[in-house]
Amino acid sequence: MLHLHAPYWLAALLLPALVLWLLHRQPPKPQIQENALIHPFADLFSELNQAITQTKKIPWCWLTGLTLITLALSQPQWIDTSSEDKRYGRDIILALDVSGSTRAQDFLIDGQVIDRLDMIKHVANNFIDHRQGDRIGIIIFGDDAYTLIPLSPDLLTVKKLIANLDNNIAGEKTALGDAIALASKRLKDNAQRQRVAIILTDGSNTAGKIHPLTALKTAQEHNIRIHTIGIGSHRRVAFPKALLEQPELVQMPLDEKLLRQLASETGGLYFLGESSDALQKISQDINAIEQMPRSTPLGATQELYWLPLFTGMLLLLAPMLRQHTLTKYNRHGHHHD
Repeated sequence: MLHLHAPYWLAALLLPALVLWLLHRQPPKPQIQENALIHPFADLFSELNQAITQTKKIPWCWLTGLTLITLALSQPQWIDTSSEDKRYGRDIILALDVSGSTRAQDFLIDGQVIDRLDMIKHVANNFIDHRQGDRIGIIIFGDDAYTLIPLSPDLLTVKKLIANLDNNIAGEKTALGDAIALASKRLKDNAQRQRVAIILTDGSNTAGKIHPLTALKTAQEHNIRIHTIGIGSHRRVAFPKALLEQPELVQMPLDEKLLRQLASETGGLYFLGESSDALQKISQDINAIEQMPRSTPLGATQELYWLPLFTGMLLLLAPMLRQHTLTKYNRHGHHHD
């Protein structure tokens, strides 16, 4: 892919056209017998001026040379994008808790009461909206952990799948350890890029075959950073029962000690989202932490500026070389006479 590293230099392409326009506006000047200014390129400038103002002939050699040198200043590069993996700077797995406890209703968005799963989906979508150049995958976990979508650059599809999540698709319990192990499995084969797992959960580990601390070791072995977000609070919250029954007030404590350990031992951060405002800020904080490592296209870069620079210099020197050759020829011919 052809890329200009400094495209603002292309504005200078207007200068040759401006010079031509100004020279065309000048009336022909009478020739003088003596030079008023001694300059090594005086003959070249005189020839250029005469060619334009008297014969109205456009000096294509000069114009093309300046254009090519301007193109060289814009620093053209050829970037290898043959490998899809090279185009993305970071791999991120979002592990979303969809266990039964996420039906608890203790959040407000725009004055409307929502449950914890809707808040998890809201935070995840807000995070995705601020990503560029990353691949994102989604894992959901309840009684077990499942891959909803593997790592993908198609963030629109990722958001659509998140929107369709429901509380009852993965069971009532929370297999936190299995979710971390599955996230590590999805990320471990991409060592050439930065790899991040973000765990959004409202409880503690109550199911699964793998303990979270065992899964933590796997993440550490593969240099996977884990951020953990606790959704909810330690206070009593409304939990819906049957359709026609009033919600009951229950307490669903977070295992903050475990979540904090998972984050700190992998170089990540733990966040507690007890309110809608807190979770909005958390999403912004993580986006600030996990910024794109590069602002330029990824891939092997080959500099091409020397091609237009060399060609442009040759075209600019060509009239001088021609003038030198004619002068030498005239002197040689005059000497023989």
